[in-house]
Amino acid sequence: MKTAKQFARELLNILDKDSDPQSLIIHVRDLCEREQVSFPPALVEKHVSEAQSVLQSLGQPASRLGAFTLLALVQVGATQAWSEAQRKSLRLHDILVWINSQYGVQYAENTRESLRRDVIAPMVQAGILEHNPDQPDLPPNHPKNHYAIQVALLEKIKLLGEHLAI
Repeated sequence: MKTAKQFARELLNILDKDSDPQSLIIHVRDLCEREQVSFPPALVEKHVSEAQSVLQSLGQPASRLGAFTLLALVQVGATQAWSEAQRKSLRLHDILVWINSQYGVQYAENTRESLRRDVIAPMVQAGILEHNPDQPDLPPNHPKNHYAIQVALLEKIKLLGEHLAI
């Protein structure tokens, strides 16, 4: 994702090269579509709050990182509805990258241990997440370790999220 300064430079570059108003509109629209330059704060907070409530309903701590993790594992981005939730198996690194790309929230790579210990492990112990669902033989310290929502819980999570979103 570009910073606002990089985005402005690219926009100025387009303006310098092209003076046709219709062409400018097309270039600017394409640039905006390629780069998510803002994340609607109200939608972000709404989804975080809903995800925290879903976690509480499942008997889990309702931290902000936990909420974003749940959203990543069910692939509900800032502009998506809970009814669009789907099961996705992700590594810890993938979860952090997804949170940044979908919600504009940057967690440092050294957050992975906190994510594993404080969010993922309790969800695995509670039977909410599967550890390595498609490769159960991976050793615990393997870089391809990944997690996914239990298949049986996906519909319940969709219903809880939709109910909270009303």
